[in-house]
Amino acid sequence: MNSLFLLLAAMVVAVLGYRFFAKLVTLGVFRLSGEYSPGAASPAPVPGELPCPADRLLPYHGVALSGGLGLIGAVFASAWGWVPAFLWVLIGSSVAAGVFGIGSLWLARRAPGQTLSMFFEQHLGAGARGLLVMLSALLLIGLAALCASLIAALFAAYPAVVLPFLLHVLIAWMLGRTLRKDATTPPWLAIGVATTLLLAGTAILTAFPSLSIALGGSINLDIGGQTQLSLDAVSGWVILLFLYGAFTLRTPLVQLARPRAILSAMLAVLLVAGLLLFLIILRPPLVAPEFHTAATRIAILPWLFVTVSFGALAGVHLLIARGLTSRQMVDDTSIRRVGYGGAAFDGLLAISAVLIAATAAGDEEAWSKSFGAWLQPADLNPLYALLTYIEGYAVHAAEAVGGADWIRLLAVLTICALLATGLETALRLFKQLLDESAPRLPPRLAGNGPRLWLAIGLPLAVALLAAGTKPHGGLWFVLGGANLVLAMAGFLIMALALRTPERPRPWLLAAPLLLFGLTLWVLVPMLLEGWRESDYLLLAGTGMLILVTGGLLRAAIARWRSPVSA
Repeated sequence: MNSLFLLLAAMVVAVLGYRFFAKLVTLGVFRLSGEYSPGAASPAPVPGELPCPADRLLPYHGVALSGGLGLIGAVFASAWGWVPAFLWVLIGSSVAAGVFGIGSLWLARRAPGQTLSMFFEQHLGAGARGLLVMLSALLLIGLAALCASLIAALFAAYPAVVLPFLLHVLIAWMLGRTLRKDATTPPWLAIGVATTLLLAGTAILTAFPSLSIALGGSINLDIGGQTQLSLDAVSGWVILLFLYGAFTLRTPLVQLARPRAILSAMLAVLLVAGLLLFLIILRPPLVAPEFHTAATRIAILPWLFVTVSFGALAGVHLLIARGLTSRQMVDDTSIRRVGYGGAAFDGLLAISAVLIAATAAGDEEAWSKSFGAWLQPADLNPLYALLTYIEGYAVHAAEAVGGADWIRLLAVLTICALLATGLETALRLFKQLLDESAPRLPPRLAGNGPRLWLAIGLPLAVALLAAGTKPHGGLWFVLGGANLVLAMAGFLIMALALRTPERPRPWLLAAPLLLFGLTLWVLVPMLLEGWRESDYLLLAGTGMLILVTGGLLRAAIARWRSPVSA
């Protein structure tokens, strides 16, 4: 089958899904009165998070949802063949993630100003509150560590991207100053100029290969003649990235994080548009098999579900909607566009990864050699997935338009920019959790300064541990499983919130019960795999997730049996 057809089909599904399916969900399920719903009362404006129109909020929300991690899951999924990967990403983003995105914003807008603990307790009771807050904190710490580790590894692999990334941050800062002067009218001229400057600056820096920044050497801590801690170039970049994260936490969101995310969205759109152009010119065949069923291959089910959970059914989207996006909305009229549009944006990026993984290898033998090394979950290296995307994109660029150095660097910059938004988002949400928990923290940690450095220090420690060992699939699967459990909790909360005394609507339980079965189907093989391979990270993380899932089911049953308030 022609790869161009798949990309065009995905675009058509995204447009039709927004036009018809998203409207049906908005009006029929969540009962928002069309495009003119005034919605719930907006909370008091949060300093540094000025409300903005939907067309400016959509790129921020879409990039925050993606964080670059959806690309990794899509490349992983391609190891089972392009058909299951394409269908799961397409259906997952257009249906499951679309409904979850709209519903998450609807829930957040119904209870403005609630802390996360209050939000969970209101819908699932006090017993589930602690479990979900703990799960959210661990998920955010892991996501921040994963994003920082991947950016650091890309900086070490492509030193020429460091200066373009710094230029990206500088231009975003200047764009933020421009956008703050006009908080209501979308200044697309300023955004277009900033994007053009970034592209021109990246092209100029590519023309001078000597203009690169690299960290060399290593620092080893030896105790008893054995190395206990080793800090290399990747670890050095991790530390610098978390220092940048501390700076962004102290900077208003509208000054740096939001304009930088808008620039990142523009780069991602150009990346997908470039791929569309390459496919039109080259029309490369799909060299990947439709279904890869080698005897040594990991079983496609249920591993496929947790592999791509970062994009299709990521529970962290609930935290982003509640803690960031909903607080920047003017009113409920943005829910459909932002909620479904963010899921569609994430899905199109993932589809581009599936197509690159399925076409760039050249022939089926080369594809099998590239993906045949993934025999066990521990073999799934997130960095290798990103390198597959980058180099595959460069292969198409070289065949279509000639020299690929600038285009390769632009692809690396785009992925680093997306991952940086994932890092900023996870740190900001984790800091919110700590702020909300301040009354229960020890006095020495109750101040804003200690909470800031705690929000930076815990993910930094995890990132340094991850950077010092060979990346493997254990962390990826634990975080993917946590995303599924939190997504199940989100659907349970939606079902409980949509009940009324007149219309109990038991059919609303279909989605959370289906996801509950899927989650257990995923977690049990993960637990067995951790035991079989002596992967203690996978074993401990999965065991905790099973306990949380059981606690959530018990709380949900008790809450469903309780009388429905009028």
